[in-house]
Parts: sequence; C-alpha cells; structure tokens
Amino acid sequence: GRVKQVVATTQLKSCTTSEVGGEVAEKLRNQKSQRAQSFSGPVLACLKVLPTTRCTVSLVPQTMTQQNTAKTKSARSCGCLVSLVGAAAFAALLPIGIPYVREKQRLYIERRNAEWRQETFDRVKNGAHWASIMDPKLLPMLANDIDCVSNLSELNFSMTEITAEDARHVSKFTNLKSLYCYDTRGADYIVENARRLPIERLGFEMARLSTESLWMFSEFPNLTQVDFEHFLLPNEIAILDALPPRITVRIPFPAENEPGFKERNEQPTAPESRVKME
Repeated sequence: GRVKQVVATTQLKSCTTSEVGGEVAEKLRNQKSQRAQSFSGPVLACLKVLPTTRCTVSLVPQTMTQQNTAKTKSARSCGCLVSLVGAAAFAALLPIGIPYVREKQRLYIERRNAEWRQETFDRVKNGAHWASIMDPKLLPMLANDIDCVSNLSELNFSMTEITAEDARHVSKFTNLKSLYCYDTRGADYIVENARRLPIERLGFEMARLSTESLWMFSEFPNLTQVDFEHFLLPNEIAILDALPPRITVRIPFPAENEPGFKERNEQPTAPESRVKME
C-alpha cells in the first residue's frame, strides 16, 4: 500500500510538473512573440519610411544642381549684359575719344617742334654757323634776328615743304655760302629767292627742280659748284652743260644710265615718273 501511494504521489508530482512546465513554455513563447512583435514593429515602420527617406535624400542634390544651374545662367546673363553695356559705352565715347587723342598728339608735336625751333635759334644766335630747316616756322625766327643773319653761312632744308611766302625769308641771309635741299618740296621757291646771295655751293637730293630753276644757277654771282644726288634727264643735263664754266656740276646719276631708259627710247623731256625700273 505504501508503494502504491508513493507511485501515485510521484505520478501526481510528474503531472503537476508537466502542467507547470507547459504553462512556463507557453509563457516563454508568448514573451518571444511579444518581443518579436515589439522588434519587428519599429523595423517595419522604418522599412515603410525608408523609401520615402531615400527619395527625399536623393532629391536634395537635384534641387541644389538646379539652383546652381540657375545661378550660372544668371551670372552668364549678367556678364553678357555688362559686355553689351561696355561695348555701347565704348562706341558712344569713340567719336569723342579719337578727336581728343589726335588733338593731344598734335599739341605734343607742336610743343616738341617749338622746343626744337628755340634750341636751333639759340644755337645760331650764340655763334653757330649752320642751321637745319625741318620746320618752315624757323625761317622767320632766324631771318628777323641780326645775330642769326650775321652768323648763318650754311642752310640745310630737310624733309619739309616750303611755300613761296616761307622762301622769301631766305633772301635775308646775306652771309649764306652753302645751301642744300634734301627731300624738299618747294625747292624752286628757295632757288628763286637765293639767286642774289653770295652762295658758293648748292646741293639737291630728291628735290626736283624745274628747268627754269636750272637756268637760274647762272644768276648766282659766286656759285662754283652744284651737286645732284638723284638722276637727271637728258634735257636737264643739257641745261647744266650750258652753264658758265665757273660752275662745276656733279651729275653721278644721269637718267640714261638708268635700267630700261634706252630700251624704251625715252625722249629727252621724259617725265620723271616714266624713268623707273620695271
């Protein structure tokens, strides 16, 4: 009887234990399920929100790019506008600026010429015996000063243009012994006003003279030598050969020696423009 009672007690305890274990297992499963739900809830929520968040993040660079593009276009528009305004301003100032620059340059050249004329005048007045005329305005300055007229014995015209009015001052240089014209327009006027002066030597280079001026050499009372540094035509040489024997004429470049002159059968009175190398 005791054995049966022990066995029954043991069975009762095992049943009780199994029942208790089942309840515990059930509770554990419930807890795990709750934990899983508690964990999966935020995760699912995050997963639901995640695509929207990604879309939002991906839109930020695109928005910034659009803003930068808009700024670039705006900057380009401003640059074009500034360029157009600058070009318009330049075009508007151009008619005013060019005359201003030209006038300023003219005044500068005139100032330099005035300084040069004064320097030459002072030098001749202080005893120099020669003067170079590159500005006709220097002639009256020298001709109207007693000291300059007394000192001046050599006058050189260079790369200038002398009018009939300018040349009248040449006749006042009563002590002039030498006169030279280089690339001078109006040399005929100079010869005409110098023919009564005691000039002993004349020289011409790239300063063409008329036949009347060539004949006028015989009227120079003291003239002994004439030098030409440019070619002369046959009719000009014929005039010079007819001058008084006291006048020696140096003709290093007769036109007949120029290339093509004889081949073209040029006449003695051929114009200068015809006597050129082909």
